[in-house]
Amino acid sequence: MNAVTMKEFIMKQARKIWNYIYKPRSYAAEDNLGYEAESIEDQHLSVCENQELTEPHLIRPPLKPEHAAAAKHNHKVKEFLGQNAEFGDSDTKDAEGLYDLQPQLSKMAAREAELLCRLRDAEEAHARQREKQNLDQLSRIRLEEENARLVAKVVQMACEVNVYERAWQKKLHQLKSLNYVLLREREKAWEIERAALMARIHSLQKHGGKLQ
Repeated sequence: MNAVTMKEFIMKQARKIWNYIYKPRSYAAEDNLGYEAESIEDQHLSVCENQELTEPHLIRPPLKPEHAAAAKHNHKVKEFLGQNAEFGDSDTKDAEGLYDLQPQLSKMAAREAELLCRLRDAEEAHARQREKQNLDQLSRIRLEEENARLVAKVVQMACEVNVYERAWQKKLHQLKSLNYVLLREREKAWEIERAALMARIHSLQKHGGKLQ
């Protein structure tokens, strides 16, 4: 239950109590709520007749007219509050001290303010926690993006190194091949030159000449 719903519930209950106590009610309206319209004296006589008491001094005296409505209101308030309000045992005592429920209403208002304060603090703490979670999530997303960028860069560099290495290996192979060809050609030239020199030597030896 959030703060708004809690506040509406408490205010609704406070209005109900206030209306039960301070709103004027007609006896006809009270009769519709389940109260009989007979007078206080008739009620008192009916009780005496039904109970058939042999000791009249044990019979409680009837309520004063100015306290009758208050006693009915007291009964309704006790039913509404679920016997949470502390009243006297006798209807006369209840009627005489009934209307002073302002301290209870003040306590309810203070309790409401305390609950609203706690709810507001809880909502603020929840908002701060949620903001922190959002910041942590945003930082984590940025870190993952930076990590992905670095990984992509490393992969790109590795690919470039591989390409360079393959090109270098190819160039080296070409150089080796060229060197081999040049070496073979040089060897052939040496063989030709050696053969010519040997032929000349044999010719000179045969004719008795000297090698110049």
